[in-house]
Amino acid sequence: RNAAAEAFHEVSAHVESHGTLVLSLAGGVDAEAALAHIARHEQLFAQHRCLRRIHAYALRRAGESERADRIEDELGEPSESFEAYLLGQIATFAIGREPGAAERAVHYLALAVALADSPRFEFYVQLALAARHADDAEAARTTARVLESRFADRPDVWESVGHARAVFDPAGARAAFERACELEPTAIHYGNLAGAALVLEDYEAAEAASRRGLECDAGSAFVRGGLVLALAGQARHAEAVAEAEATLKVDPGRTIVLAALFDGCRELGELGRAVPSLARCARALPAAIEPRLLLATCLVESDRAELVAKAATVLDEIDRLAPAPEQQAAAAELRRRLDAR
Repeated sequence: RNAAAEAFHEVSAHVESHGTLVLSLAGGVDAEAALAHIARHEQLFAQHRCLRRIHAYALRRAGESERADRIEDELGEPSESFEAYLLGQIATFAIGREPGAAERAVHYLALAVALADSPRFEFYVQLALAARHADDAEAARTTARVLESRFADRPDVWESVGHARAVFDPAGARAAFERACELEPTAIHYGNLAGAALVLEDYEAAEAASRRGLECDAGSAFVRGGLVLALAGQARHAEAVAEAEATLKVDPGRTIVLAALFDGCRELGELGRAVPSLARCARALPAAIEPRLLLATCLVESDRAELVAKAATVLDEIDRLAPAPEQQAAAAELRRRLDAR
């Protein structure tokens, strides 16, 4: 995103370039710079519906939700395919950060498909991803059917077919990702194949795919995360913990490996070993509760007084983050155990 922002700094006249620049800045957590650019080109951003949508996105990223809501209320629902696609993309950016983002992405991307004069490959690619995140079987089936019937001649179609089929046909998803690996052996494709094998509980195949992926890109945290889960699934806890620690050093926010790290350290009788990685993840994700729950558990169960003393602070952080009922109950149980020590 930062590279895209720099590339578009030299372009000032084209509407698409302005929009891409603002999306890059706002998506790259520099919403203030995005708003400053909009202010310098206020008239242009007021004239085009898509640029007004992007303005609303930048405002929301800057914490100005009321102003963003006013723009969205004025614009209403999109009536043109690209505008709906843009809203779908913006919703996709928020998946994992905002409740309901995946469902919004499916809604707008499906609308983009419906409004388009003819099938647009990029629309279906994004819809496949959104449907997977939203676990929307109906949208996934439709997307897979269109991709396979209309775009089967494209070598890059099989990754998206795999994402769509993952919702309703795990074996079909695995076959699609295998096809993607045959046509284009990349780390991402092998990582996807490993994920499909994990769903089918074929941990040895998941390990093999992950290791092939790391041959393509040894630094891929995505692929390393799959390897961690594959090793954990085979009860190879020492290896899983070592890989999880290495993964979290590269990408502290890779939360998918946290449970494997925690469980592996517990199995090895070295729960305190998980504390540095969990603390790093909590710092990287200031609004995330799960890493803090695991961290608090490690601290409460530690036999080192200096670690136990830090547990109350972590539990206080969880309380401030408005946890869901089950998370609240888990935190309350940890506090009870801490008080009993």
